[in-house]
Amino acid sequence: MIINTKEEQNFARHFDKLTWIGLYNDTGEWTWVDGTQLSESYWGPGEPNQLGGNNEDCVEMRFHEIEDSWNDAPCSNVNFWICEKDAALELE
Repeated sequence: MIINTKEEQNFARHFDKLTWIGLYNDTGEWTWVDGTQLSESYWGPGEPNQLGGNNEDCVEMRFHEIEDSWNDAPCSNVNFWICEKDAALELE
């Protein structure tokens, strides 16, 4: 899931699980899975912090935070994930 708005952030927070979002860092910059650069962010306090060394290159969303809930984490962590897909529009 790519989060570009506060509405998307609030929607994703309601899953009540540690959840991967589609943001990663493999070149020193945070990039979305569609290749766009990070513009709007909702990092938790003190994040990103590379706490686990230099391998916290993926981003999980913490559901228990009040508002800003992103945490950089090792990509090998086992979390839930959210897929984002454009809705099909049928015209009648």
